[in-house]
Amino acid sequence: MSGKNGFMGKAFGLFVNCDKMVSEKFEEGFANLKRVVAPAAK
Repeated sequence: MSGKNGFMGKAFGLFVNCDKMVSEKFEEGFANLKRVVAPAAK
């Protein structure tokens, strides 16, 4: 492993899937963005 994370950050990364934890909110944010931008594009 490399990067700027210290020992605790690296250990956390081994046991927690951050992508899975964040992906739901990420997708929700894209849906909100699409809803806001789509009417303006017409």
